[in-house]
Order: sequence, then structure tokens, then C-alpha cells
Amino acid sequence: MKYLIKLVLLLIITTVLYSQEVPQMRIEDRIRIAEAYSLNNELADSIWQNWSKTTFSTLLVTSDYEFLVYNNNPSSDFKLAGFDSLLMSPVYYRPRQMDENFLATYPAVNGIPTIVVGTPEKTNKTSGEWVITLLHEHFHQLQMSHNDYYDAVNKLNLSGGDESGMWMLNYPFPYDSTGINTAFNELSRNLLDAINSVDNEDFHAKAMGYYEMRKNFTNMLKEADYKYFSFQLWQEGIARYTELMIARLAAEKRTPSSGMHNLSDFFSYKETSQKIISGIVKNLQELTLTSYKRVAFYSLGSGEALILDKLNPEWKEKYFINKFYLEKYF
Repeated sequence: MKYLIKLVLLLIITTVLYSQEVPQMRIEDRIRIAEAYSLNNELADSIWQNWSKTTFSTLLVTSDYEFLVYNNNPSSDFKLAGFDSLLMSPVYYRPRQMDENFLATYPAVNGIPTIVVGTPEKTNKTSGEWVITLLHEHFHQLQMSHNDYYDAVNKLNLSGGDESGMWMLNYPFPYDSTGINTAFNELSRNLLDAINSVDNEDFHAKAMGYYEMRKNFTNMLKEADYKYFSFQLWQEGIARYTELMIARLAAEKRTPSSGMHNLSDFFSYKETSQKIISGIVKNLQELTLTSYKRVAFYSLGSGEALILDKLNPEWKEKYFINKFYLEKYF
């Protein structure tokens, strides 16, 4: 009875708010977010244990307003727009504060890890890519949901006193070192060779050859630089791998909603997954630390996960226990 009363009150409030012409999300944005949320509910736990139970708090940044969904504890600067029956969530809004091309996850709303994302037009993504990218960011929410995550990150002692978290982007890794660049390029190509051999008899030998080359590369790094390299592979590389896995699983098991099908820029999840793996392969072939900085670590980390799937299928059981050092899973 109490639940029914609350529901009636919410509907009344929603009706009043809509009559006052409060800001509303575009239908295409609602369709995309609802699709991502459905992928989470249907497929996430097939990739990571209890992933679907992690908060999906999402802040959509548009030209004039920011819309918050899947968050039951908004900060006081948000106002209720109403309950969205497509998203199955209350929608809150406030005037825009973030950049429109933002794409990140951090405790942006009352300490809750929140996906902060611009529209596909502003983030240069098709609808399918944008939906899968939301799942990439949602994986960051899973990382941050573990109780010891922030303590473990702080113990890396890499922030240099920066409490904003921007050190994760701006850490002074020796990207321009000629020796480190040469070794990184060789390491990337060696990893790609192991990936391409995953179904061949010589896979194990090539994977172990990569592992030895990896040790030689990390021995070139100062201790702090090695920690940063390891952290980026663990955090962003595995998020890129997870993005690929959810796209592949969606291609196998998910029929996109009719709304997604009707979006003019929608491509199938099979096409989206193929684009992701093609990007990883191309990056391992071409990316240099000098040009791409930390973004080069995304493909290296995701590539390592691909060979770990073959080399040690139980590696995910260690992921949240032995943090930040993927070599511990080989």
C-alpha cells in the first residue's frame, strides 16, 4: 500500500512538472541509454561477476542541461524532471556545468561513481559505439565499487599531491624517450603476433615470448613509471577489453530495440565489435607513445587480456584481488 501511495505521488509530481515545461531529454538519447541499461541487465554478469548490480548512475551532458538517471541520491543542485517509463528511472536535471564532449567516470554526484557523457554528436560516436562506450564506462564503476579501490590507488603514490584525480591523465610518463618508444613499439607488435596465434600450436611459446619481452620493457622504467604503466593497463586496458566482450556478446545474444534500429546512424553490434577489434589491432601496429601518450596503453592492456583468456581462463578471479599488475595473471 505504501509503495502504491508513493507511486501515485510520483506520477502526480511528474504530471505537474511536465505541465511546467521542464527540460526533457531527446528521445534518441533516451533510447540509447535504455539500450545500454538493458545490455547491462541481460549480459553484464556473463563477463564480470555481479557487474549488473553495480550502480549505473549516468549524467548526460547536453548543450544547455545535464540529465541524471539511475541515481537515487542526487545533489541539491538537481531538480526532478519526472519519472521516465522508458528508462525506468527518475530523471533529474540542472544547467550544464561539464564540457559537452566529456566521457569519463568518477564520483561526480554525491560521491557516487557516475558516467559523465556527452551526446554521440559531441563525442564523435555512432549510436552503437556510444552505447557500448557507456558499458566501458560502466566497467569503471565496477572497478570503483570495490571497497579497497581508492586506498589501493592512493598507495601507488602517483598523484603528486593532486586530489582531483587529474594525475591519471597528466602523469609525466616518459612518452618522448626514444629508447622507451622503440621498446614499446616492439612490445606491441610482439603482443599482436601472440594474439594472431591464439588458435595455433605455437601460441604458448609466443605468449611466453611476449611475457619475457614485457619484463625487459618494464625493467627500463623507473619504479613510479612502472606503477603508472601497470595501473593504466589494468584500468583502461581491461575496460577496452570489456567493451569488446560486451559488443561481441550483444552481437550473439541481444536483439537491439526497435528504437535503436530506427536511429539513422545505428550499426549492428557485430559491426561495432569488429570495429573495436580492428581498432585494437591497428593501434598495436601503429600507435606510438610520443603521439598518443596514455591512450596507447588501452590497446596493450586489452591485447593482454585477449591472450590471458587463452593462457589462463581464470585470470578474472584475480583481477580485483591482485590489483594493477596484469603480469600476475599470466
